[in-house]
Order: sequence, then structure tokens, then C-alpha cells
Amino acid sequence: MLRYIDRFLRAIEQDIFIDRVKLDGWRVRLADYTGPGAYTFRPGGEQVVNVGDVWGDVGTTAFFARTVRVPEEYGEDRAALLLQAGGEGLVRIGGRAYQGIDRNHRAVLLPGQASGGTEYEVEIEVFNPVQPPPDRLNDQKGFTVPDPGRLSEAALARVDRVAADLYFTLRAYRDALGALPATDPLREPMLHNLADAVAKLETGPRTEDYITGVLAELRARMERIGGRLDGTLVMVGQSHIDVAWLWPLKETMRKALRTFSTMTHLLAEYPDFLYTQSQPQLYAWVKEQEPELYERIKHYVQAGRWEIVGGMWVEPDLNLPTGESLVRQLLFGISFWQREFGVRPKVEWLPDTFGYCASLPQLLRQAGLDYFMTVKLYWNETNRFPYDLFWWEGIDGTRILTYVNHGLNEPATPGNALDHWRHYKQKDVHPEAMYLYGHGDGGGGVTHEMLELIAREEKGLPGLPRVRKGTAHGFFERAAEAGKKLPTWQGELYLETHRGTYTSVARNKRFNRKAELLYRDAELWSAVAAQTAGAPYPAGELRQGWEKILLNQFHDIIPGSSVPEVYRDSDADYEFIFDVGEKVRTSALRQLTGRIRTQGPGRPVVAFNSLCWRRTDVVKVKRIAARDVKVVDEEGNELPGQCITTDEGTELWFVATLPPMGYRTFWLVPDAGQAGRTDRAAESRATEDGDSGGSAAGGRWETSRFVLELDGNGRIVRLFDKVEEREVIPAGSAANEFQLFHDRPSLYDAWNIDRRTLEHPAEKARFLGWEVRHTGPVCDVLRLRWSVGNSRIEQDVVLYTHTPRIDFDTWVDWQEDHRLLKVAFPVAVRAAHATYEIPFGALQRPTHSNTSWEQAQFEVCGHKWADLSEAGYGVSLLNDCKYGYDVKGNVLRLSLLRAPNWPSPAIDRGEHRFTYSLYPHAGTWIQSGTVREAYQLNVPVAVELGDEGRAEAASDKGQLPATHSFLAVEADHAVLDTVKAAEDGRGLILRFYEAAGGQSRVTVRLDRPAERVEECNILEEPMHAGEGDGGAGESVVLAADRLAFTVTMRPFEVKTLRVV
Repeated sequence: MLRYIDRFLRAIEQDIFIDRVKLDGWRVRLADYTGPGAYTFRPGGEQVVNVGDVWGDVGTTAFFARTVRVPEEYGEDRAALLLQAGGEGLVRIGGRAYQGIDRNHRAVLLPGQASGGTEYEVEIEVFNPVQPPPDRLNDQKGFTVPDPGRLSEAALARVDRVAADLYFTLRAYRDALGALPATDPLREPMLHNLADAVAKLETGPRTEDYITGVLAELRARMERIGGRLDGTLVMVGQSHIDVAWLWPLKETMRKALRTFSTMTHLLAEYPDFLYTQSQPQLYAWVKEQEPELYERIKHYVQAGRWEIVGGMWVEPDLNLPTGESLVRQLLFGISFWQREFGVRPKVEWLPDTFGYCASLPQLLRQAGLDYFMTVKLYWNETNRFPYDLFWWEGIDGTRILTYVNHGLNEPATPGNALDHWRHYKQKDVHPEAMYLYGHGDGGGGVTHEMLELIAREEKGLPGLPRVRKGTAHGFFERAAEAGKKLPTWQGELYLETHRGTYTSVARNKRFNRKAELLYRDAELWSAVAAQTAGAPYPAGELRQGWEKILLNQFHDIIPGSSVPEVYRDSDADYEFIFDVGEKVRTSALRQLTGRIRTQGPGRPVVAFNSLCWRRTDVVKVKRIAARDVKVVDEEGNELPGQCITTDEGTELWFVATLPPMGYRTFWLVPDAGQAGRTDRAAESRATEDGDSGGSAAGGRWETSRFVLELDGNGRIVRLFDKVEEREVIPAGSAANEFQLFHDRPSLYDAWNIDRRTLEHPAEKARFLGWEVRHTGPVCDVLRLRWSVGNSRIEQDVVLYTHTPRIDFDTWVDWQEDHRLLKVAFPVAVRAAHATYEIPFGALQRPTHSNTSWEQAQFEVCGHKWADLSEAGYGVSLLNDCKYGYDVKGNVLRLSLLRAPNWPSPAIDRGEHRFTYSLYPHAGTWIQSGTVREAYQLNVPVAVELGDEGRAEAASDKGQLPATHSFLAVEADHAVLDTVKAAEDGRGLILRFYEAAGGQSRVTVRLDRPAERVEECNILEEPMHAGEGDGGAGESVVLAADRLAFTVTMRPFEVKTLRVV
């Protein structure tokens, strides 16, 4: 019986578009698309293309043009273009962007006023997509386009609205019937009613009155069956558009145009249709390319029919960016919505991001976002996430109402809708679920067919809940009424898949870390230079750089899961980012250096510390022509120095104490004996074995802090902390061990590391020997070499005199295929939990695997450090550009490199440079200053060399002293992470976060009087009572001299202040 019904449906579907007229004779020009609005037309000029012709090869853009005349016999009936052009395209009518065509949108309804004899000038821009490379490991090929490069169909047709009503009504009932279990009592009467209607339609007259009558009778009989479920599905039309993935950014710009034009067309066709769209970056591209389309979107936003959601500039990864980057995503995104549309969304919209850091709720609430929607948690491979609608509580205690949707880009069929409802878990508390329909990416969003099916679902179908079109905001506002009845989830929303994205495409992740920190420094020193030296603040340049940083944090770029062209574009973006950032920072530092009184006994060296604490660290003076110099401070004291040979030449290193967020001046003075006293490596380098260097047989090295012993594999088998009188490495273990694994995930090559990967080690690293590169009063440097697989590793182990931190400066020539490289440090510490840095805070995770939830976290994300501490002692593992950790038992491991081949073949092959560090310490990570040590590894002291013998006018009151602090922070665990000019130009913005998870009292000392200090949210708006979970902003009282103030901070609080 069902086959009988299905056959009838197929026949009726063919009758929706009738009286077809084939459209041959298209005028076509071929081009290569190079960027938004930029095309290189191919020689040969215009060609004529008919239906069935192949018009172009892969990667070609074709411009079709033709006059289309509606036949007189169509009368007043609606006319449609039927197009299958061999790719993704944009149809223009009369020069106006009208609708996209793609694999889901093949019919283009001509404007409603059309009638027989009307003519249209039709233009179509069609792109024959470049397919992603095949995944030979798992046969994942990405999207395919049927019959590429061929005009398979081009016709004009009359729309038979009666046949359309018949088809969609019968299809809705048929699909609802098919979704019911075989034992459901509704099935038999539904099948009987449907079959009876089909029999009448097949044998009766094909007149409008008859068909309408049969359908009315069918609806009445189905209504009498009943069986409607309690509850409601809110249908939210949307399109998830990946800013980059299996296509480059430039193609996303065209995808956005096609999708947005189609949605405005459907909004005009269906008065009750509502559409939802995120990501300001997409809108910015549309505004630049199609201003008229952008104005249409504005019209629908103002009419309340185009819903804006999501506060962030793009939908970014939420594991890898810093807390400040997430703030800028929100700041740039929400300011765009306000400026362009006069609206502020309340819903954060991140459906496809690969996990959610535990500090996010606070940032969202501070940005005025009350609700959070995602989907990806339903990709968990091990544990089904227990809630759909719940309160998510972050590390600081802030809560946000969260909905985890069961699907994205859904088809809106009754069967799919019913399946969605069945899986919704919070029916008993809030009997309403959100359903996201509309195709994503190149699929073009919502379709005419979806809206027709929803119209039938809204009238009621047996076995389904109530269905209505709605908005995300409306759904959440009603859900909020459930309030205290909803469950709470504390901590991170860890995604139990896609763990390889912490490591894949390591170069891109390194660029991100370095760019974030560069712009941190550039903003600080530019703000100081503006106040101190009167330099203009380069807001425009910094914004340009930040926009590109934020764009490249999109959740398929920075994770390493895009095609090669995306990373070529990203490399070019980072070249721009670094060029702008370096110029801005250098300009500011030179402005400041020019104001400092540097007259002294030799060539001045000004060392700048951008961190908010008094810092003892290595100052590195590059490009020193001679070794025979010594360093003296402002009191004439000599600071022991050491000449170090690097790839960039000779550097002079010395250890100095620098004021917080300030600088200190030193002088280079000739000293014939300096080189011999500061670097003894030359006399020991030739030794084969023993204390000074050697072959692959291992060796021993001792400093004032440590005794270090290597085995024959170059691993550290003993590390004795002489200061604390403690063994760091347990007996019988080996640390700094490179571990290579076979890494062939079952799915999603660049995305995933499977658990079994860590159970399948590959060959061991082969030790090639070691030597002493440098010894001296600053540090000792041991160079070690290995080969592993087809790759080579060269590493400088740097043991300092001023800190127990040991740096492992590493160079790898990586030539692997489907391998994972980790480095392991077993430590003599016992703890049930390890602690990891996350954006604006820290998070504990268990070191055991008692439960399936803990077993699933075999690879986790951390930022600059992870730590294992027991009472009295601990060890931190720091890094300067890595993110993938695992700490099980007493072994700290860091993921260094992967070698996936899809969707970017061999993307990670080549040379890599990075540093990781071991930081043994007394006490816990909080007591020992792990946070500060990790910052100091990542934020080196900036150095400006002055001109020797420059004379200053002592009477010039505007000159700065030789040592100075612009801002000083007195707090044990609060970090002043950001200093920048306010977006509106009124004063400075200071952003702190409490890093240890405790109450903190923070005193800030200024170098110039302030008029007032006020607390802001992260959007730089004054805090008002009831905003966010923090309530009203703190009233900040300046000291009598207006040079200091004190604020309090809650555990892991992010606090923003405006100083005017």
C-alpha cells in the first residue's frame, strides 16, 4: 500500500511545474574568480550554451545571460525558472540579486506580478566548485555537485498551485505515517485514510474543485484520528555557513550572497516566514558586495522577520583563543549589530564549535547575552550529554540558560521533526523544543519545499507535537520561565570528539598565539605612548589586525580542519597581522624610548616589561656586533651577561629585574674580558662523554639548581632539585621522552585522535648525541639531537640561574604521515587532579579514569600551562604555542605535532619551532606563580637600543626617568591582561582576571592622576544593577592623590575598568 502511495506522489511531483519551455541560447562568458567582485575573464569572448552543453571545467565561473519571455498562455499563473547549471549560482533579474541556485534550490519563482508576455533580463553567475581532495583513509570526499560544468536543465514552467497543494499535503501525511513505529495504533487508520484519498484522486476528475474536496475530506478524517502529542516544536529557519572549510574565504563571500538573496526572496513569498542568521563577518561581506541586498536585509530585520543571533564576529573555536580574543569577538560582533541594525541579540549562537571553555558563561553574560545555543555536544562519541535545556555554570559561578539542539540544517520533514521531539529530554520541565531547519554552507538555507511542509505541520499531523514557526529569542524567553526547575551543569562543555583539533596545522596555531600576544603588547604600549608622548593612538590599524585575527579563529580554520587554500589565505592574513602589529608596537616603543633620559656611560638598552608584576627575567639584546661588552645599570652595577649564538646571530643575554608595565634602562660598556668570562662552552664542547657533553651514551649535567642525567636515548632519567632537595623524576622513569604514535582516526582525519591511537606506539626516537652549546652566569644550554620516523629533532635544553624553569627550545623537521608526536614527563608527584590554564582562568580535570566521562577525556585542551601539584611540591608543563595535553596518573604529556592528510594533504610537513618548559616548584601552582612563569615564557622582554652618547636637556620636565612603571598592580593572583584605549576614545580600558580561583583585593598604582575610575562590562559600557550575574558594577574610589585605587575580585572574575 505504501508503494502505491509513493508512486502516486512521484507522479504528482512532476505535475507541479507544467507547460515547460526549454531555454537554449544562453550567452556565456567564462572567468576565474580571484576575490570579491574581482574576475579575470578568459580569452575567447562570449559563447552560446544550450541545454546539455558542458560550459566549463572545475574551478571555472560562468556568467550566463538571456532574455526570458513568459508565454502568453501562462496567463496570470505563476512562472518559474527551472535551473540545473552545474554548480552553485546567483540569479539576477534586472541586475538585482534575486535568488541562489544550488543542489537544493533549482526552481526560481519569477516575481509575483509576472503574467503572460512579460520579459525578464536574467543573469546567472555559476561556479563549478573545486572538490576537496579525497580522504583515502576513510573515503570522505566532502560535497559533490551533480553533473558539474554542464547546463543540465534550463526551462520556463507554469506553476500548478493545485498540484503543489496536493503533493505537499499528501507528502506530509505520508512522511508522518512513515515515522510511526510499526506497532503504533495510529498507523492503520492513517494508512487507510491516505490510501482511500489516493484512490479517489487517481480515478476522479483532475479538476481543482474535486481535488480540493478530496483534500478537505482527508484533513477532516486525519483530524478525527487525533494522536497529537503534547508539546511544541518551534521551527527556526536558518543556514549554518562555515566561513571557511572545504572552500576558501572568497567562496564563502559568494555563498553568503546566494543564501541571503534566497532568504530575502522567500521572506517576500511567505509572509509568515521568519529567518535567523548569525556572524557579522558574513553581513560585512554582503554589505561591501551587494548594498541593495543589504538594505533588503535591514528592512526585514526592522520588520522583525530576520532575526539576528550570536554576539561574536564569527563562530569561533572556543578552546584555542585567549579570553581577550573571545572578548574581542563579542565586542566587534555586538558593536557591528548595534551600528548597522540598531539591535543587540540576547542569544549566543555557536552550533558547530568543537567544545566550550568553562569561562565562557561569564563573558557571554557580561556582553548582555542571556542565552546560549549549540548543537555539537550531540556528536559525543562516548557519553550522551544528559541535558538539552539547562543552566550552564562557569568557573566563576556565572550561569547562562543553555539549549543543546539535536540537529542542524534539518529538512523540516514530519518524520525528522518527530525524531527531534522524541530525543528532547526536558519535556517534563519545559514542553517546547527548538528545531533548526534550512540547508547550510553551499546548500542555500531554507527551501520552498520546507516552508510548504511546515505549513501542513502547523495545521496538525497525527503522531506529532504542535508545530509553529518562531525565533530563537522567543523560544528562550519562554524557556526561561522554567527557571529553577531546570538542571545545572558546572564546568566545561567538553566535546568527546575532534580532539585532534588542539594540534593539527601547528603553524596556524603558533601564528594565533604569537598574534594575540603581539597585539596585547602593541595596544598597551600605544596607549602609554598616547598618554605619555602625545602619539596618536593607532585604533584603525589595530582594528584591521584584530579583525583578521578574529576571522582566522573561525572554528574550521584555527582547528586545522580546512583545505589547503584556506591556509594559504590564512598565512597571508598573518603576514599582514604581524606586519601591522610589529609596526605599531615598534612605533610606540620608539616614541617612549625617545622620551627617556638615557644619557649614560655607553649605548643605552631600554628593556620594556608589559606584564603587571615586577619581573626578574632574561633580557636579550640582539645583533650585537662584538662580544667584548658588559652591562651596567643606572647605579653603575655590572649585571652578569652571556653571549649566545642563535640562528639570527649573536645575542647578549643578561638577567635583570624590571618594574611592572614599565621599563628599565641599562648601558652596554666595552669590556675586553667579557666573552671569556660569560661563555665557557667553547672549551667543553669537544668532550665526548661525562659532565660536559657527549655521544648517545648519555651524560650528566649539574647547575646551581639541578642535577640532570640523561640515558642513552637522550631522556632525562634523573632531575634533582637541589634547592628543594627533591627528586623531580621518579626512579625508573624517563622524562622529555618523545613518543610517536600511529594516528589513523576512524573518521575526520584532521579533526580526530582516537583513543586507540595512544595504544599503538610507532618506532622510538633514536638519540644522535648531545653537546654543550653555552655555559655562563645566565644559563647553560645543552643541545640534543634525535631522529624519529622520517623526521629529525634538534633541541636546546636551557637551564637558567634565576628560575627553576627549564626551557626545551625545539626544532623539528616533520616528515610523517598519520603520526602523532607527544613529549612525556613522568613526575614524582601524586595528585587526583591536574590543573590546566583555560581562557581567563584554570580548570581541574581528574588524572584517573574511573568513569566513562573521565575515560573520554584522554586528550584535553590547555593554554600556556598544565600542572600537577601535591601538598608542598608540584611540576608545571608550559608551552609557547601548543594546546593538546593529557595528564594521567603522574605523567604530564603535551601533543606536539600531527600528520593528517585530509582535508589538507601533508599540511604539517616541514620545519616547526616551538618551546615547552618544565617548571618544578615548591608549593602548588598557585603558590609558586605558574601563571606568571607561563606569561614570562610567552611574553619576552621587549628591547630598544638607543643611540650612544645622546644628550638630553636636564631641564626638560617632559622627559621620562631611566626606570619607570606606568601601571603597577599589587595582587597575588589577579592579572592585568589588557590595557588599551577605549573604543570611544574616552580614557583607558584595563581588563583583569582573577587567575587562581579565590577572592582577591587588587590595588592599582598609576603614574599620572586620574579623574575617575568606573567599572564596565566587556563591551566597555557602564555596569548597571542586574546586568550579568555580577549585579551592579563596583564603585571605585580613587586615593587622595588620584594615583591609586583598589578593587575586589571574585574567584575567576573578569573585571573591566575605565580610567579617565
